[in-house]
Amino acid sequence: MKRRITIWTVCFVALLAWTGSAFAQTATPAAMKTIKLPNGNEVFDISGEWDVLTENYGELAQFGTYPNVAQITIRESDSSFQAIRMKDNPQPGRKAGTLIMVCEI
Repeated sequence: MKRRITIWTVCFVALLAWTGSAFAQTATPAAMKTIKLPNGNEVFDISGEWDVLTENYGELAQFGTYPNVAQITIRESDSSFQAIRMKDNPQPGRKAGTLIMVCEI
């Protein structure tokens, strides 16, 4: 009798696990956040911290390639974004908190 209860319990747990995995695979992906600009365009919100790999070439090749972290902020008022360094770079004058990039959208 005890063996029969154990077998039924194992079957029931296996059925629950199988049902849970079937529903997990059919889950819909999360919606992407977007921002509406003053000119009417809608763009993806990429604000946040991003890993950056800087590769120097030409006159700056002596500094090589190095990783960094950039804090990206989208400014809706003038439809632009900027990226700020979060770590110091090996190049002189490239300290944490300075701009890496400023772009128009």
